[in-house]
Amino acid sequence: MAGKRKNPDYHQLCVYVPKELAVKFKTFCTAKQLEQSEVVTGFIENWVEEQEQNK
Repeated sequence: MAGKRKNPDYHQLCVYVPKELAVKFKTFCTAKQLEQSEVVTGFIENWVEEQEQNK
């Protein structure tokens, strides 16, 4: 399976969040054996869907 970095269907985003939040997020993802990108993708999908419904 090719990595997301070389997959043309994916685009890298870079965001800055408070350090404490980042550490907690990484800790929870690791504990639940989740990929951070999958969790963030879900958050973004939900947010975009809400925005589209509120047009």
